[in-house]
Amino acid sequence: MNPPGWYPDPAGVPNRLRFWDGSTWAEATTYDPGTPFPAPGQTAPATGQPGQPGQPVEGKSKLLVPLIAGGVALVLLVVAGIFFVPRLLGGGDDPVDPPTNPPTAPSAPPTDGQGSSPGQQGSPGQGGGCTGGNGVALPQGPVFTSGGATVTTPDTWTWRYDKSYWTWQDDSGAWGRILEDEEDYGLGMALGSLHERNGFTDPQSAVDAQLKCITTHGMFNDPAVNKWTETGSEAFEAEGLTGWKKTGTMTHTPGTKYESMDLTIIVVDAGQPATKATLVTFNPTGYAEGAAEIEQLMGTFKKH
Repeated sequence: MNPPGWYPDPAGVPNRLRFWDGSTWAEATTYDPGTPFPAPGQTAPATGQPGQPGQPVEGKSKLLVPLIAGGVALVLLVVAGIFFVPRLLGGGDDPVDPPTNPPTAPSAPPTDGQGSSPGQQGSPGQGGGCTGGNGVALPQGPVFTSGGATVTTPDTWTWRYDKSYWTWQDDSGAWGRILEDEEDYGLGMALGSLHERNGFTDPQSAVDAQLKCITTHGMFNDPAVNKWTETGSEAFEAEGLTGWKKTGTMTHTPGTKYESMDLTIIVVDAGQPATKATLVTFNPTGYAEGAAEIEQLMGTFKKH
């Protein structure tokens, strides 16, 4: 019997690896063989009381969020113009039956990705651009690792953001918290990997490409409301990491208490073949407490 590890996906998706737990195939997939092993049962249906990570949370939501259960799609149409706190969704691909002969050795990571330009739609492993991520959601931290980089979130960040807003990232963790006095607003971060197969190459161009994904497939995809104003673009360095950083504000709810969000988009080279690590942070403009928590988070961003 083969030991637990990442092996070529028996589903046949090019360059994709699936986790073998030592006896059966798990739901977790990745394109990076350096991805930490998933926690046992992390992709199983969520259980527990409302409010726990991995379980839908009751409360107000100001965005159209698709919730799929039992093959029936329920669409919640919400009031436009108020920033959202996404509901929590489970993750992972459908289970795959193990082959007659289990895998014998992990495959090498892809090194010559031929992805299309980010912003185009597609399937993972086929130049998916903004929809080419592997769909793997990292388990709750506070320590998160992806693409060879790691970050530690504040203890109060226990809200899991909808992974469907980060469809271009591999092995993504999107966590934060909602504001205590404003339940329609939140702050947080998304740490993940960007693969060359999806057109993410050097850090500087990958930052621009990821901003495009955010405004076409991500959290701020309404061009009538969401307006980006850049405040900075420069080289970035952290402990063992080099790359590019872009900062700016994104309007979302004119006329409300928090009319915009402060965004920081970072892409770094952590030494992983054909892969870059990315960290995106967001905080309501003018929310000082949140800004301090983002600064605390940034102080932990380093090479794994």
